[in-house]
Amino acid sequence: MKSKKKILIKLTGRILVDQSSQEFTTHHLLDLIRQMNRLEKTHHFGIVIGGGNIFRGSQQGTALGLTPPAGHQVGMLATIMNGLIITDLLQTHGMD
Repeated sequence: MKSKKKILIKLTGRILVDQSSQEFTTHHLLDLIRQMNRLEKTHHFGIVIGGGNIFRGSQQGTALGLTPPAGHQVGMLATIMNGLIITDLLQTHGMD
């Protein structure tokens, strides 16, 4: 049996934001999930996600007067939030 090819996808958190309205949307992500569904028989996927669409510790954290560690921790929570959104949408559309 031939082994599956591996693909690493780096998604900026902006995949969840409409660039014209700056509101949350899943349009681009759902399109990507459809493409991944077509390839899943022959490919394994790894996904790296960011959270800068929600909070950037070095920018918003500094603007709020947070210490760098606190700002970066909030940024990491934003990444977790995006990860939960993406995980749920992948599972809802039949992907592990």
